Amino acid sequence: MIRMLGINGIEAVHGRVEAFGKDPDFAGRFDGVLARGLANLERLADLADQFLTPGAILFALKSPGAREEITRNLENRFAIAWDEYRLSDDGERRCLARLTPRHKKSS
Repeated sequence: MIRMLGINGIEAVHGRVEAFGKDPDFAGRFDGVLARGLANLERLADLADQFLTPGAILFALKSPGAREEITRNLENRFAIAWDEYRLSDDGERRCLARLTPRHKKSS
């Protein structure tokens, strides 16, 4: 997709959070993390936070009911925004949750 869109200065890294979490080279390295079908938002935020740079965004592809996963803890830790869309093939509704850490400090 990066090549198809002609985007420069970006690299996609695909893998499992369990493996990346054990590698110190991945800590605080990413401007964005995208997850689909991994866990509820609270658990996902706990898993992904270690990889995010200050100002980075955690993108979570979720079902429309995912707004119910928002907890006070998540609202305290992250600015949360939602984009709703429909799948082109069957018109099913989906959400993209965007979580930006509120208090992540620069190194």
